[in-house]
Amino acid sequence: MPEAAESKPAARNRKPRRAAVRTKASKSPAKKKAAKRTAAPAKVTRAKRSKKVSLPLIDDLPAVTTPPPAGQPQPLGLPFAGLLRFTDTVVAKAVGAYDSMFALEPEQRTHSHRRNAIDLARRGRLDDAQQALRQALAVDPSDAEALTELGVVYVRKKAPVAAVKTLVRAQEHGGSSFRLHRYLAEALAQQQEYGEALIELSEANVLKPQDPDTLHRIGTVLEEMGRGDEAVAAFEKAIELAPDEVRYHQSLGFTLETLGRRKEAVKRFKCALDIEHRAEAAATRRR
Repeated sequence: MPEAAESKPAARNRKPRRAAVRTKASKSPAKKKAAKRTAAPAKVTRAKRSKKVSLPLIDDLPAVTTPPPAGQPQPLGLPFAGLLRFTDTVVAKAVGAYDSMFALEPEQRTHSHRRNAIDLARRGRLDDAQQALRQALAVDPSDAEALTELGVVYVRKKAPVAAVKTLVRAQEHGGSSFRLHRYLAEALAQQQEYGEALIELSEANVLKPQDPDTLHRIGTVLEEMGRGDEAVAAFEKAIELAPDEVRYHQSLGFTLETLGRRKEAVKRFKCALDIEHRAEAAATRRR
């Protein structure tokens, strides 16, 4: 009996093991099917994510083998380095072609700088105009027109020494324009060299005899030289050409007063006041 008693627990112990084995065997196919159903989308998803996209434009480019110049960034150790090298080459060639197509001749460059300087000076940007004229002279130091315009800028900046030096250089390089003589005379007058200023104004008057402003300047220089009667004649010619210019009447009035011709001076001052009043009335009507 003890042996039978001992065998019963062993039998009981074997039954759960067989049951467990049967349970495992009975559930295994279902788990596998469920695993397949749940794993299939995951496999598809992984396959889609791991799909390699080829880039023939980048992969076909040669690798960069030559080291870059000093100061340039090191190339990337990727196929993208070939693309960057390719792009830089194309851009460099395009820029070179553009420059060669639209490159200006030296004469065209100096002309461009001169026109730019004249426009800047007209707007009162004298420093910028001076810089533009220096760029023109860097291309052609013997450009008489650029030297003339630079001298004009110096006159307007009240730098008579630099103006005279620059305008004389313009004359040495063949400059002989009305503008050159006129502003050289003004620069000389700023230095109180009235005799030489009168010579330059006379040259300007020959080139442009019907210019009232030149005649007015001649009268001013003559008055400074003590030649009042000649100054009066120059002012009267200027008034004939521009009768509504207030400055001309005022200059003539002051010269006549200096000469003791007071009644004539008062008449000229009244003319100047009448012109100013008419101009003010016309401006009021336009408003």
